[in-house]
Amino acid sequence: MVHRVMGASGVDVRAVRTLVSDALVKGPAWVDLGDVDLITSEVATNARRYSASGLPGGGVWVAVLHAANRLRVEIRDDGGAETVPRIPDETAESGRGLLIVAALTTRWGFWVGTNHKREVTVWFEVVGGTAG
Repeated sequence: MVHRVMGASGVDVRAVRTLVSDALVKGPAWVDLGDVDLITSEVATNARRYSASGLPGGGVWVAVLHAANRLRVEIRDDGGAETVPRIPDETAESGRGLLIVAALTTRWGFWVGTNHKREVTVWFEVVGGTAG
């Protein structure tokens, strides 16, 4: 199921984290909820920081999908970003969050919508209880 999470002054990152953790209460026992919370926070914060999701009334669409050995979370922003998600080079002074995402997940990635808004969906997966 896909849910919209909004906030008066931009997407409420805490509400996104709560939505994902609540969806996993009866989810796979092997999932490290702390890791998923950290990854979700990073992705939602990037949506708030770099897209229209950070504007008043902005939000994200969130999907949490899980099966016996796979968890997938997708977070789609409101578009308008001037860049796409990327892991920075070694000399960058910021942007280390996606390194955390890469380290704690089995796979992650993104796609950019083809309409004029260019919404970005960032997704991550953890498989079989082992990340990375």
